[in-house]
Amino acid sequence: MPRPLPGRPTAGAPPAVPDVDPPIYRALVARWATGGRVPPGSPDPEWERLTAPLVRPGQFGGTAAGPLR
Repeated sequence: MPRPLPGRPTAGAPPAVPDVDPPIYRALVARWATGGRVPPGSPDPEWERLTAPLVRPGQFGGTAAGPLR
């Protein structure tokens, strides 16, 4: 069986994840936030609205005039 290369994770071992974001990433997120964009990992109300299921009036038993009584 071949030995693992130095600095490489072994099979089954999770890759090392840095504890902090690199400075370039922090700068990019700050720039997006000041420009009114939603940074990665933050909730995005516009995206949630666009991807919400479309429900038409009366689709689930009610009518366009209102719910069943």
